[in-house]
Amino acid sequence: MNNKNTNKLNSRVTFILAACAMLLSGAQAWAQGAADSLALEEIVVTARRVEENLQDVPTAISAFSGAELQSRGALDLRDIWAMVPSVEIQGSSNLSGLSAAAVMFIRGIGQDDFTIVADPAVGTHLDGVYLGRTIGSLLELADVERIEVLRGPQGTLFGRNSIGGAISVVSRKPEAEFGSDLRVTLGQDERQELRAVVNAPLSDTVYSRFSYLHRHREGYVTAPQYDDLFTGSDGLDAVRGQISVLPSDSLRLDLAADYTQKRETPAAQTLFLSGGPGPNWTGMGNPVRDHLAFNQNLGGLPELSSNPELCGSVRRLHGMSALGH
Repeated sequence: MNNKNTNKLNSRVTFILAACAMLLSGAQAWAQGAADSLALEEIVVTARRVEENLQDVPTAISAFSGAELQSRGALDLRDIWAMVPSVEIQGSSNLSGLSAAAVMFIRGIGQDDFTIVADPAVGTHLDGVYLGRTIGSLLELADVERIEVLRGPQGTLFGRNSIGGAISVVSRKPEAEFGSDLRVTLGQDERQELRAVVNAPLSDTVYSRFSYLHRHREGYVTAPQYDDLFTGSDGLDAVRGQISVLPSDSLRLDLAADYTQKRETPAAQTLFLSGGPGPNWTGMGNPVRDHLAFNQNLGGLPELSSNPELCGSVRRLHGMSALGH
């Protein structure tokens, strides 16, 4: 009996020790997996004109890879507005209906004037090349390696016109292996989008890369002072070609050319009436009467106010007040 009890006790002890060993090994493996998943991914940026880890850059910077921008559905620079703190980017100035002039503010510092004689306060750089005017600086994100947004004055490294900050867009460079990518998007308002990228090596030291972007969407805001005109449309065709030559391991020559054509109606903007109550002021509850009061004060379009069937929100088109359905 004693031997039997002893054997049972030994068996139980052995089973308990084996279970503890399994639990300890599982906990160790889980801890190792958790540590690996929590490890910070190394992001290489060139904010200080040299390649370095993002964690080592002593400045307020936000960086996004091309894969992350694609997963978030970013189309152009306007879409990084919601990703970066203290940054505001719009595609149209309050002074015009042009939708191709970027209006950028970082930490409240920017330029709202779109004219060619005005210098921006936030510098935009494409592959290290400075874009000196706001018109045409609303870059598309069709084939981008990463975007770096630097907040605060950057005059030391990026020169003038960067007192608010700087935005650096780095496009994907040609590679040694052949590859292609094709993406088609369809949506409401007759939205059509086509993205095509082809990477083709020409020799062991010469690589090429070509990308094409087509985007179309009908407007969504009615302009009542015109017949069959909807503002806010989107029409764009862009092509970019790159050739890289690597004569040696320490030297790389990059040549790039791009062309963009935009055909679209003016940007759709909303104008909020201000000025407080007055003799003809009713608030936004009666848009026709409020629009009449607005036109009486600013000399707008009286023929629009005489139409009692107009309804909707008060909008501005080409500097004129109008009602949009």
